[in-house]
Amino acid sequence: MVIQEPLELKPGRADTVVNPVLVAEVLSQSTRGNDLGDKFTAYRTIPTLMEYLTIEQDMARVNHWVRSPEGWLLRDVMGLDGVLTLGAIAIDDKPVEIQLADLYNKVELETV
Repeated sequence: MVIQEPLELKPGRADTVVNPVLVAEVLSQSTRGNDLGDKFTAYRTIPTLMEYLTIEQDMARVNHWVRSPEGWLLRDVMGLDGVLTLGAIAIDDKPVEIQLADLYNKVELETV
């Protein structure tokens, strides 16, 4: 999760952030349905959330959801040569880019 300061917590809770700009989830067989279903539905109601990532754990693939004026747009980034560009995070006013090869460094991926 990436949060723009100041950190805002749900009243009465010390563990519930209400102002993320980016949320990333690593998918597994047991969490996939919830992460792509009810959880993402709930996340879409957060006004500050601009990007949602679902990251496969056994293949180089990231689903990159971006909020736009028209709704949520999906960009699939696949393969170790793929590049994930995050507009919600910038360094020196440039969007952060992550090579999938770096993201999956030392992860044993399934071979097809």
